[in-house]
Amino acid sequence: MDAEIINFLRYDFGTLAAWNDTTRPSQLQKIAKLYELNEVNAATLGLWLRDRITYVFPDDGNPLDFAFIVPNEKRVYQLSIDTSSAEGVAASNIGSGLYSLYLDQKTRGVDGLLVKFNETYLPFLSPRTGVMQIGPNFFDNTDSLDTLDDKARGFRTIKSLYRLSVLFHEARHSDGNKASRSLSFSHILCPSDGTVGPEYEGLPACDDEANGAYNVGGQIISGLQGVCDGVCSTREITILESIQLDVLSRITVDDVDANCSDSNPEPVGAAIDTATYEIIPEP
Repeated sequence: MDAEIINFLRYDFGTLAAWNDTTRPSQLQKIAKLYELNEVNAATLGLWLRDRITYVFPDDGNPLDFAFIVPNEKRVYQLSIDTSSAEGVAASNIGSGLYSLYLDQKTRGVDGLLVKFNETYLPFLSPRTGVMQIGPNFFDNTDSLDTLDDKARGFRTIKSLYRLSVLFHEARHSDGNKASRSLSFSHILCPSDGTVGPEYEGLPACDDEANGAYNVGGQIISGLQGVCDGVCSTREITILESIQLDVLSRITVDDVDANCSDSNPEPVGAAIDTATYEIIPEP
C-alpha cells in the first residue's frame, strides 16, 4: 500500500475518532436508523466501517491477484483480474465483483476464494470482507496533512470529511444479499429526465434505494459536521454542504422506509485450510 494513502487514511480515522458532537440529535437519529445502530458515536461508526472494509488497495493499474479454492481437487488456482476504475472515480468496493465471480464458479467445484494482500493469499469469506480500491481522485493537489499549517486547518478538515464520506459510501457496497436482490447495493444508471445533473445522466452514479451508498455517504457529512465547529469558515462549510447536496441529489427515490432494501449481508463462508493443496499458477 502506498505510504501516502496509509497516512491519509490514518488521518481520516483520527478525524472520526476525535468526533464527539451531540448537538445535532435529529441528524444522529437519522444516521442511527440508516446505519442500523443503537447508538451513534465515534466508536460505533468506526466499527461499522471496519466490519465492511478489510483490505484496501491502490488503483494503480496493476491487476488484483486472487485464487479459487477447489476442495474436491485439493487445488488452489491463482488468477488475476483488471480492476481499474473509470476516470474520475475516487474509490470502489471490488469485493462484490469478486463475490459474483465466486458464485459463477461454484457449480464447477469452487468452494472458496483467496485475495492476495501484502504478498499473502488471505481468505475472502463474503462481500462483508470488504475489498476497497482507492483511486487517484480520492485525493487532489489541494490535499495536505501539514498540521503545522493552522490557516489550512478548516480546509484540511472538510477534505477529511469528504474522504470519510467516500469510505462510508464504499462500505455500504459490502452489504445486501442475493436473495433479496440487494447484493452490494449496486448503483443504477442516472435518468435523463432532468432530475439529476446532466454530467451524471446515463452513468451508473445513482441509487434507487433510500438506504443505498449515496445516502449512507451523504448523511455522514452533516452527521460529522461538528468537527468543523470553530474550525471551518463559512465558505468551507458551504463547500461541504454543496458536496453533500450533490451526493444526495443522485438518489432517485424518497427517503422513506418503503424504499429501503434488505441490508443483511450474505452468509459468511467457512475458512478452508489449503496448506496441503497444490498451487496452480495462472497460465
